[in-house]
Amino acid sequence: MKLLFATNTHDAISTSPLLRAYQTATIIHDDAAAIISDSRLQEIRKPSILNKVSETDSEFQAIKKALLVHGHKPDWKYSDEESFYDFHHRIKEFLHSIKHTNALVVTHSGVMRMVIAIAKHSTSDDQTVIRAYLDSRHQIAIENGTIITLKKTDSTIELSQLRTNSF
Repeated sequence: MKLLFATNTHDAISTSPLLRAYQTATIIHDDAAAIISDSRLQEIRKPSILNKVSETDSEFQAIKKALLVHGHKPDWKYSDEESFYDFHHRIKEFLHSIKHTNALVVTHSGVMRMVIAIAKHSTSDDQTVIRAYLDSRHQIAIENGTIITLKKTDSTIELSQLRTNSF
């Protein structure tokens, strides 16, 4: 990753506060003081019951399916999770708070998918963005180690690079 971004000029690096994202950011940029940890870049909060059951459990699978089937509905929640709408607004708020022209974002795959959906559908309504986010699970391969570089103007946010650790 350090070699991939050696020639990239970015004004700021934002990262999830979770250790693995922060460590990746410090590999790319040696100056830890230049890295901005932002809690808004954490992955979506899932229903707490999913922390208590195995992914192979039928209850886990049923809850996951319900989230995917109903998650595009603005007022729907399974239980205590963050809705896709809440998640969308959190990531959108982060993107609008970026004050730099060229920003490097080191975070998790779900957040990356939402950033991409927001950037690609910036003039669309919330439901279209969320549908694009949900559909992206089947359209975009995002692995651990994926990094996005954003270019920001007064009115738009564009993806200028999407890099994965498979390069």
